[in-house]
Amino acid sequence: MPKSEGEATAPAWLRFLDPNDSTTASTLRHDPGLPDEHQYVLIALYTTTTLLAVTGNLTVIVVLSVGQRSRSDLRSFLVNLAVADLTMAIFCMPFTFSATMLHDWIFGAAMCTVVLFLQVCLFTLLGLIECMRCCRLTPRVGSGI
Repeated sequence: MPKSEGEATAPAWLRFLDPNDSTTASTLRHDPGLPDEHQYVLIALYTTTTLLAVTGNLTVIVVLSVGQRSRSDLRSFLVNLAVADLTMAIFCMPFTFSATMLHDWIFGAAMCTVVLFLQVCLFTLLGLIECMRCCRLTPRVGSGI
């Protein structure tokens, strides 16, 4: 819909986010995207990565939760890291994959907010776990180690 001369136009980055903007909608609809060969490779990589992340992290969680050999602080960090990584593999990777392949977000505004929130929280959680692990395992100055 063309704007009248008196109407202010939104900045380009905001128009890109506006689904009612005809220029963005037509650009997205006619975007040829990746060639089929590249799409097949991308599908195989995303699928393999997601399946390995889910099965590997579930295995780590089960082994560390059921095993009775050691009860160390490192074990709880590894379980927390595996849970965060598993959550990322389940709640972030499939949505990122579909947005990458379709060049559009098809899950609605509410899911966009939820997935973005989860991604930010999970990246922050993974960073905090790593910082806690490093601080815990790094010898203190003057500790004699």
